[in-house]
Amino acid sequence: MARSKSTTKLKPWQIILILLIAGLVYCYQEGYFDRWLGRTSDQPTSVAQPTFPANQPDANAVAAAIDPNKASVAQGAWYQVFFTRPSYPEKAAGRKGGVDAGIIADIDAAKSTIYIASFDFDLDLMTNALIRAKKRKVKVQLVVDDENLVAPEVAETTGRLEAAKIPITWDERSAFMHNKIVVIDDSIVWTGSMNLVVNDVYRNNNNMLRSRVPELVANYRQRFLDLFAGKMGGKAPKNTPHPVIKLAGGVQIETYFSPVDKPRAKIVNYIKNAKQSVNVLAFSFTDDDTAQALINRHKAGLEVQVVMEARNADGTGSEFGILEKAGIPIFRDANCYILHNKTMVIDEKIVITGSYNFTAAAENNNDENLLIITDPDLARHYLAEFDRLYAQAKNPAGCGR
Repeated sequence: MARSKSTTKLKPWQIILILLIAGLVYCYQEGYFDRWLGRTSDQPTSVAQPTFPANQPDANAVAAAIDPNKASVAQGAWYQVFFTRPSYPEKAAGRKGGVDAGIIADIDAAKSTIYIASFDFDLDLMTNALIRAKKRKVKVQLVVDDENLVAPEVAETTGRLEAAKIPITWDERSAFMHNKIVVIDDSIVWTGSMNLVVNDVYRNNNNMLRSRVPELVANYRQRFLDLFAGKMGGKAPKNTPHPVIKLAGGVQIETYFSPVDKPRAKIVNYIKNAKQSVNVLAFSFTDDDTAQALINRHKAGLEVQVVMEARNADGTGSEFGILEKAGIPIFRDANCYILHNKTMVIDEKIVITGSYNFTAAAENNNDENLLIITDPDLARHYLAEFDRLYAQAKNPAGCGR
């Protein structure tokens, strides 16, 4: 007699329990429980020692790739910082040795992975380096905003990458994927204001920060993976692994991604708590709350100074006139091209930098990244760059604009 097969049917409460568990797992992975699990900016990750000595061979190789006439390089215990040195008139023959050369040095040394998220991308030499890496079996992935595909240079370089079977996730939303991030071998991160385009490397004033701090790299790696998976804007999870990192010597690094982290309140709070000075470089500045915080500090007797991109100073919603009327020393920049920095130096010890312009779009719509770093050693380099551009803005050389 044949043995009859028996089947077990799940009861309704069992189905509900399974669905509930699956939902909880999904919410955990997406970061919805971070507030209750303590993974917030109030819970710092402490690192006993800085992990990026200035004499590391790769740091030296990156610095050696830079022409001092094209960019300045400074090194500290945990970082390298780069500031572009635009020339006017800029010519194609001189497009070598910029900050891109340092990134290319890292790309050429990559062993396993290269992740790039850049609002814009048209660097031919970097395209060649990425294709070389692909041929070495390095995993290469990009995220680029499709806003700039109308530019022939962007279409050409990204087309070459896709022809080489390098995958690109395109942001097709009306809001921007505005990051400028490079993560290499899960061990090096670059971030700042510089898009990976000729104009930003050789014509515009920009800054980039490079670090090997593992926790900082992990933050940007996670953000890239989310972007590459299409998790942008309102779909982006709040899942930064190490929102606040503490290094030896009192160094603190806070990482924010907008729109999910809403960093404006943090910026305003740091300004409100300033005791001595606030020095601002701004490509675009239309945020009322940030402007009012600066005005209040100025009225309290602090040194508040601002340099703003000249083309945006009189634009719709610009805070330039409001700050000027309040008596704050504010100047239009003197670069014959564009001042593209978005930085603040507070009390000569706190640096705010990243892709985040001081605008509502950066706060609420665009995918951006922002670092707030407490480190007097790093701050002195950003302050020196501010002083250089402030002096130029006060006494501009003519360039026909």
